[in-house]
Amino acid sequence: MTKLQTLKVEISRLMAENDSLRKDASEVFIKEMMMGNGSFDITLTTGIAPVFAYYVREMMKVKGGTNFITMAFSTRDDHEKYYMTMGKCTGLTVEEKYMQVCDELKKLKRENK
Repeated sequence: MTKLQTLKVEISRLMAENDSLRKDASEVFIKEMMMGNGSFDITLTTGIAPVFAYYVREMMKVKGGTNFITMAFSTRDDHEKYYMTMGKCTGLTVEEKYMQVCDELKKLKRENK
């Protein structure tokens, strides 16, 4: 096989992989959905989910997030900006962490009157 033929085969392989990744990203399926005790839990399946989960985990490591991380993003069509906060299931929620800090602040204020 010539170098040109090898490159054409590789290009075809990469184009097929790109098509597959686009399909995986657009096909999100609800596997399970439950509501109860003031919470809403949903389990989704898609081919892109493991890549996204890996990305979030690595961002938490790089940014030093020990409990949660907040990410900002915008949409391509209208450029609307959004944010999403994700955290460890074993950690505190953003609200719980905020309340904890508020309680510590109140305690410090009482001690330093």
